Amino acid sequence: MALIKSALELALERTEGLTVDKEELRRKDLFNQGRIAAAKGLEEGMDLFETTVKAQEKALKKPEYTIFAEGAADNLLSRILLASDPAATATMGKVGELLERLTHKKAGPRLQKIAAMIQQYATELGQLRQAIGQQLGPQLRQRAQQSGANMAQYVMERDPAYLKVLSENLEPLRAEYQQTLDQLKAEVRTLI
Repeated sequence: MALIKSALELALERTEGLTVDKEELRRKDLFNQGRIAAAKGLEEGMDLFETTVKAQEKALKKPEYTIFAEGAADNLLSRILLASDPAATATMGKVGELLERLTHKKAGPRLQKIAAMIQQYATELGQLRQAIGQQLGPQLRQRAQQSGANMAQYVMERDPAYLKVLSENLEPLRAEYQQTLDQLKAEVRTLI
């Protein structure tokens, strides 16, 4: 009987020597609070975000507030993506306003660069799609017609050959723009 140990004894043996780093826990908690505040600011409005940021700035010591602000900035910057759809543009506007409030109006020039770069990316993406469509369109339509596809329902942008060519040409373009976007995001992070 002495050889059988209770679950509690086993747990105590396994956790013996483990310590809790309270500083690290506090840092993670503040970072997450910042992320949550940014998410709520996007959902519920900029005034709520600004109120939360000001309250945290007063309540926390400077190093703690910096961690909180880094969490908020991390959440906001993660929402800035290379996209060409109108919903992404609307989100970018809200994110930009919140970042402006978080950095006390210091992020404006960099955010303008980001917006211009994303607009340029969308333009180049549209031109790429148009060029591929002009070059491959007649061949793809002819091939689809020969295979008996219903031409009234045929959408070239869904054709596997079109998607393959688009992917091959899009990847270098995306990589170039993503590198520039990452640099600009890093610059915004330094303003926190």
